[in-house]
Amino acid sequence: MSLVETHALRKYFPAGTGFVSRLFADKKVHAVDGVDLTIDRGQTMGLVGESGCGKSTLGNLLLRIHDPTEGTIRFNGTDITALSGSELRPYRSEMQMMFQNPQNSLNPKHTVGKILRKAIEFHDVAHGDKATELARQYLTEVGLRPEHVDRYPHEFSGGQQQRIAIARALSVDPEFIVLDEPVSALDVSVQAKILSLIEDLKNEYDLTLLFITHDLNVVRHVCDEVSVMYLGEIVENASTEDLFNDPYHPYTRALFDSITLPEPGELSSGGIQGETPSPIDPPSGCRFRTRCPDAVAECETVNPELVERERDTSAETRDTACHLYDPLDR
Repeated sequence: MSLVETHALRKYFPAGTGFVSRLFADKKVHAVDGVDLTIDRGQTMGLVGESGCGKSTLGNLLLRIHDPTEGTIRFNGTDITALSGSELRPYRSEMQMMFQNPQNSLNPKHTVGKILRKAIEFHDVAHGDKATELARQYLTEVGLRPEHVDRYPHEFSGGQQQRIAIARALSVDPEFIVLDEPVSALDVSVQAKILSLIEDLKNEYDLTLLFITHDLNVVRHVCDEVSVMYLGEIVENASTEDLFNDPYHPYTRALFDSITLPEPGELSSGGIQGETPSPIDPPSGCRFRTRCPDAVAECETVNPELVERERDTSAETRDTACHLYDPLDR
């Protein structure tokens, strides 16, 4: 059963500010452009792509941190697309965010206890001494000590700060958490511990996660399903196992060729050719065609839909936006 769904979701930003905005008055940044996404309850969905492809913007849209330009967002069966701030408040505790750098999200002037208590009390989970007790409890859940409620964020390492951020997200009893590059700012030796903690807590609290990252090694080990994003669009969606065993879309294959996985010789080193087009003026047709070694004439004029497709060399089908494969009847 799905917990989060989007349909034709779009977010356009002004192309500049001040004088620059007047120069580009008729131009918009196509940050998210027509995304259909379904995240099932209890699932860990990975969202991958190059920097600037719209991953973080999409995560912010799902939590209504940004208001969409067009399209719909449904959470737990309810259309939350146009809800006002007061109407959204009951859903805020159910949808939480973890950011890349915890230093930027933890108030340095507040103790850890106050940071957690503010979240707990704002969402009416508990108040007073009960809120303090819950803060201590959740610090213990993430591997810290209850007495750490009296310390300040700067007294902790980066990995410990991220544990505090996890505790804050958990403290309001959410169903859905968006994790935006949650380990990329951490040392490699710490990343594995944080990922293991997230996985344990996900199972313990029956959470649904959207894991935004550019690190395919992370995706491989923590995600059930993966959506691949390019220039504001989802170009492929598959189970993690299927995607790594047999990527369909040329962009997905290029992403894999640009990394080195732990298993030697599994994927070649190469990379994506050419520069990423501007999201202000994306290419006609398929947006990846200007960098795609397999582009055909149709790619220049027709933007392929993300639909279930098959190819002659495989019995599998896959949600892929690519003219190289035949769409199945919908």
